[in-house]
Order: sequence, then C-alpha cells, then structure tokens
Amino acid sequence: MIWLQTPTVFWLDEGTASYEGREQTAVKEIIAGDIKENHIPRFEDLKNEGFGNNKEYQFSYTIIEFLVNSHGYDGLNKLIRSPNDFQNTLGMSQDEFYTQWVRYIKDKYAD
Repeated sequence: MIWLQTPTVFWLDEGTASYEGREQTAVKEIIAGDIKENHIPRFEDLKNEGFGNNKEYQFSYTIIEFLVNSHGYDGLNKLIRSPNDFQNTLGMSQDEFYTQWVRYIKDKYAD
C-alpha cells in the first residue's frame, strides 16, 4: 500500500469527499447569495479552523467540481498528490486557477 505523504488541504480533502459522495445537493441554494454579493472565500480561508461554519463544504465542493470539469480526474489526482504545486500539476498558478474557479461559480451558481 502506498501512503501519500502530503499535508491535508481541507478544501481539497473535504471537497473531494463531497464531490465523490454527491453530498451537496443544495449547493446553489446555499451559496448563490454569497456569490452574488461577491463573498467568495480565498483558498486560505478554507482551512481547518472553523471548517464548516461558513459554507466551506459547499464552496470546496464547487472547487472540485470545477477542477474535474476543467482538468479531469487526472488533474484532481495530480493536485491531491501535490496540493501546493498548481503550476506543475495544472499548468497554471494558484491565482489563475482561483480566478477561473470564481468565473465558473459565478456562471453556474449565481443566477
């Protein structure tokens, strides 16, 4: 058995679990208002302390949804293995990925 020796990134961990479990059936209803008001968390806001108190699960779900839609499961697998290396795993900086994710959730969830 191979164990991954990477630090836990809670939005990646919890978002993947929610996405694969299809647990977020009311995402749009829960986060649409936040998106319309431009209250979108940065990745550093989605850390372990207080996780779940401010819709982190729903936003984390949408990050993984976007990742799989834009880079496939291969991209998700690579990011899980190297969660702090967006450039080498996805071919873009974390800021570029964040900007594209925000555009995605505004298009999908804010209307």
